Amino acid sequence: MTNKPSMDMGVNRLRRTFLQSIVVVGLGLLAAFLWLGAIREPISLATSKSKLAQVAVDGRAHIIALYLTDLEERIEQLADSVEPYTTTTQLTPEAVGLPDAAAVSYIPLGDLGTVRISPGDHGLKSHIDIDIVRRAFAGEQPPPESIQRAETIYTLFARGAGDPLEGVILVEMTNDRLNTLVSASEEGQYQLLQRQSNGGFIKVAGDLAGASAASARVTGSLWSLQFQPDEGWLAVIQPAWWSLAGAIFTALSGFGLGAYWLLSRPQKVLEDEVSRILAQADQGLTITISTPALQPVAKSLIDLNSLVRSKLAASKASPQTAPVTDGSSRHTPEQPSIAREGLEAAPESPAVSVAPEQDDSIPEHIFEDTGIRGLAESELSGTLIEQIGRALAALCADKGISALLIARDGEASSDKLRTQLTQALVAGGVDILDLEEVPLPLLQFATYSTDADSGIMITSNSGQEPINRLQLIFNRQLVTGQGIEEILDAIRADKGTSGSGHISKQPITEAYQQRVVADISLALPLKVVLDHTPGANTPGSHTSDTMGAVAASLIESLGCEVVSADVMTDNTKGFTPLEETLSQLGQKVIAEGADLGVTIDSHRGRLLTVTNEGLSVHTDQLLMVLAQDVLERNPGADVIYDVNFTRHFAPFITRCGGRPQMTASDHKSVSEKLVDSNGLIAATFSGQFFFIDRWFAFDDALYAMARLLEVLSSQSKSYQEMLSSLPVSVSIPELLIPLESSDRKKIMRALVSHPEFPGARITTLDGLRIDYADGWGVIRNAPDDSALAMRVEGNDNASLSRIKGVLKNALSEAAPELTMPL
Repeated sequence: MTNKPSMDMGVNRLRRTFLQSIVVVGLGLLAAFLWLGAIREPISLATSKSKLAQVAVDGRAHIIALYLTDLEERIEQLADSVEPYTTTTQLTPEAVGLPDAAAVSYIPLGDLGTVRISPGDHGLKSHIDIDIVRRAFAGEQPPPESIQRAETIYTLFARGAGDPLEGVILVEMTNDRLNTLVSASEEGQYQLLQRQSNGGFIKVAGDLAGASAASARVTGSLWSLQFQPDEGWLAVIQPAWWSLAGAIFTALSGFGLGAYWLLSRPQKVLEDEVSRILAQADQGLTITISTPALQPVAKSLIDLNSLVRSKLAASKASPQTAPVTDGSSRHTPEQPSIAREGLEAAPESPAVSVAPEQDDSIPEHIFEDTGIRGLAESELSGTLIEQIGRALAALCADKGISALLIARDGEASSDKLRTQLTQALVAGGVDILDLEEVPLPLLQFATYSTDADSGIMITSNSGQEPINRLQLIFNRQLVTGQGIEEILDAIRADKGTSGSGHISKQPITEAYQQRVVADISLALPLKVVLDHTPGANTPGSHTSDTMGAVAASLIESLGCEVVSADVMTDNTKGFTPLEETLSQLGQKVIAEGADLGVTIDSHRGRLLTVTNEGLSVHTDQLLMVLAQDVLERNPGADVIYDVNFTRHFAPFITRCGGRPQMTASDHKSVSEKLVDSNGLIAATFSGQFFFIDRWFAFDDALYAMARLLEVLSSQSKSYQEMLSSLPVSVSIPELLIPLESSDRKKIMRALVSHPEFPGARITTLDGLRIDYADGWGVIRNAPDDSALAMRVEGNDNASLSRIKGVLKNALSEAAPELTMPL
């Protein structure tokens, strides 16, 4: 008699291994928490206190420096305009625009020189007055100096007057404004000190109750600002212990859930996997292994199945044994009992499947930093569009996105691509809200005004073979850089989902116009010349100008008159250069007697304008006009601009009560800086405008146009007159040097490391920008234009030529073989 095998449960070694792993991880986690709580957190709090105090005092010192700069500029203007025969009675503080001044004097030195000047002469009260006057007469620009008279602190400013110098303007300022700037605030107390020649200090303004925690020099002065933080303020903004406790609780909760999952889930997974393997083996199917550790089990089942079938075949070929006399049916040793009847019908042995390696023929270059762009039929083939749709459906599932908005321009290739992409997304279980033919700003608006916060914009440039572009929005943010790489990786991994999505129409144009009209208030109707030429300055322009049609309808909805510009396309190039577009637009504005001209680049969403006199307007000038209006209602707000803006921009914004913030020139950098700084308005020099004031955080040329109409309608001045009051310099249009990406990066690395720019302030925020007292220049990598971009500005033609020469020499050293456009 053969012994029947039995089964006994031994030690669960898998569970014991999991428990050991949990203990090891838990001990490491406990050690990390002890280190954080006992060592790292106290050090972090002490360090953050010092850093917060330094940030506060640096900010206040910067404000004081701006006040001094503005005051010195006004005094210099006064010195440039004063006449030698001016009397003291004519220089009253109110008359010269210095209401905070205690006295304004003109000291005519003439042939007497300064040696014989004594206290009492020309109103000079002390030897400090005499010293600062002598230095001004010697051609210096002495820093302001504070003195004390009768328990009152005054600050002296002196600037030479006349060319050659004929006298000195001496201004004695009260400290009323300084006392306000240095007054105690919620963050703590400030004290302004002036360094003396003997090494000592005198107190200029403010007071401290205790020791100073941080200090900062005030640029352009002899002053330093001391700061003592308020403990209550530090307690509010410093990280508190409860945040660490919350982090520990969250980590422990996650660790507990992970441990529970690790202990409970693997057994269920193994049971399901084994059951599936057995079922496939029973049915004679190919066994697919999802758990590599079970491969020996599957192989044993295959071998066993083959053995059973061979023995079964042998038993059928041998003579049958006669039945036993008791009538019962028994199997002989030559006829083994089959445990599963399904094995009899198995045609052949099951085998472990191995997926064949696929050839990756995806054109990687079409996955750009800001979207997906390629030739409509060859690169963006139907197969690739289906792969993109499957990958997007999988990513939507991962990100919890159940519905996508989809919009397109009027090109036939865009419509075809929309159909293919929609089919793939719906098959992946994604609902589609079809906005039909609308420009990108309306798609972005729809992410804020509909149930979907994500979408796809499809555009096309017509030509011999159209070039389509996909711009993607996830959770109201344009997908760029790493997000595009994630889509490419999902395609290569053949990620996908299955489902049954739905398609529905989602009209948005009327809702967008109603929202803008409700927000914009025009005092008077204007006459606007609108360029309806599709894709201005864009090779291969659109045959259907979706952006222009929406712009015309919006202007009319605001109660303004619209005149079409009908800019003629250059047939030799297939598109109209920007300068020619603006020139023709300006001529039409003059001929029609319109208030302004507007063109919106459908390809990049750029707003470009010309004045009522037909002159084109630089973006930095336009942002000055729009930002000034925003700052009148929101003093102290941040205004974001890029490295291509005029050097007059930052001082202008400061005078308007705002805080200028420079960033790199690409769309993503400006957008992120606007959100991170809680700013209210921003623009790229290329013409993309962002409003958070009364609008949403995306670039919208249509809304920016409406805000400009609102500003112009409320002014008694014309557009040209408003711009004439802005500071201006001599500049050249942006120059583009087409180069391959690798060459551009190599040249920029050489330029940024270039040491020979004496007297210049260097900015490497985006490429290389050099600022001098009389002008500036910038060279940067412009990937969207596949070129190096260069811009130069100077106070006059001489300074412009000099700075152009500096950049040309630097560029020649970095790339001797390069053809110079300067």
